[in-house]
Amino acid sequence: MNTGEKGFCFEREFAKLLGRELFNDKEVFWRTPSSGARATTNKSNVQTGDLLAVKDIRKPICDKYYFELKNRKLKLNDMLELFFYLQNNHIRNGKIIEWLLKTKREAKVLNKIPVLIMKINYYGIIVVIDNQLIPVDSFIRRLKNETAKM
Repeated sequence: MNTGEKGFCFEREFAKLLGRELFNDKEVFWRTPSSGARATTNKSNVQTGDLLAVKDIRKPICDKYYFELKNRKLKLNDMLELFFYLQNNHIRNGKIIEWLLKTKREAKVLNKIPVLIMKINYYGIIVVIDNQLIPVDSFIRRLKNETAKM
């Protein structure tokens, strides 16, 4: 399986997980066609990033957050660079840092909160939001609290 296929599968897998966990409906979210390619050129009020809501009632989540999903084989050094970056913002190189900075730039243009979601080999899914690294279940709890208020 090549990198693109891995990314496609993870994006769809996460979209189903999010819909199931938040709304008991795995068809609420879908991967964005072109996997977020529109985000840098489309500044209108449309859904952008790697996930979109296909059921309008759930659209506010995608209006608020800019989701970037990555499924890659990472080395320990990549994770250490991320931890270092989140502590002091001085490191500007490394694959994960590139993804995070790109996600932040694209989210800023769209006035959204950047969310980098990564599937890490032999570990699972982790989320970077608000310059914090959190487990996916903590992020889903946060979204559940927000959707309860919608």
